[in-house]
Amino acid sequence: MSKVYPEGCYIFVDRRMEPQNGSIAVVSIDGDDYVMRRLYRGANTMILSPDSWEDGYEDIVISEGDDHTVAFEGVVVWFQASKEME
Repeated sequence: MSKVYPEGCYIFVDRRMEPQNGSIAVVSIDGDDYVMRRLYRGANTMILSPDSWEDGYEDIVISEGDDHTVAFEGVVVWFQASKEME
């Protein structure tokens, strides 16, 4: 998410919110670790995009009928650069 948030910043997530198309969501896929990605929803496909300048991160694409469980844990609602918190 380096295109959106500076490294080391503080991020606040509202667990009560349901992510909308284009939201930055915290997601667990198949009960594994959490990822923070930008959510794009199509008619039958969900794309979780890393929005990162760094190599090595790829879109996670989940299509209808795939055998995956997706749990939305919240939506990023605010961030603050860490050095401004000192």
